[in-house]
Amino acid sequence: MVLDACHSGAIGLLFDDISRELVDEDCGVIVMCAATPKQVALEKAGHGHLTRSMIEGLSGKAGKRNGSVFLSHLRTYVEDRVIELSNDAQHPVVVVPPWMRPLGLSNREPVSHNGLPEGVP
Repeated sequence: MVLDACHSGAIGLLFDDISRELVDEDCGVIVMCAATPKQVALEKAGHGHLTRSMIEGLSGKAGKRNGSVFLSHLRTYVEDRVIELSNDAQHPVVVVPPWMRPLGLSNREPVSHNGLPEGVP
């Protein structure tokens, strides 16, 4: 679940029972919130910083293992990138169930200037 909205990190405070159920082993929902409960979610050029960071990360900027961007790569990239884009004014909140195994999210090939995978003329 992705919440790119102001104060979205409060979801866990407002719905404590629901948030516990979401990370339960039977459900397994990963929650990415744009900001802490007391912060606004900033944006630039039509995208929130969280959304922009996720797009960049899934496009390969988050790093890859065996050709795939994994959740752990994306989480680290998004947290660092949002802080960078916001000049340390916005801090995402990411909740991952502690039992979650490595999860591949994207295996997209890098795209060159002509829109094709790199190395393709």
